Amino acid sequence: MEVSLVNSILAIVTIDKEKVGESSVPTFFCTDEDEREHTARLISKITGGMVHDLENGVYIIVKH
Repeated sequence: MEVSLVNSILAIVTIDKEKVGESSVPTFFCTDEDEREHTARLISKITGGMVHDLENGVYIIVKH
């Protein structure tokens, strides 16, 4: 059984709008690093997801 990565991504959290293209995934734009981290942690708690840092200013929250 093949699992689509796009269907596993619950949210994207970033401070850089240039790093994120058009997507059907909910995307949250933050003003600084602290807000980005805080927002990603809250979304992961709410959704039961897991935060992954792509190390380019983008966090993704995926199904756990």
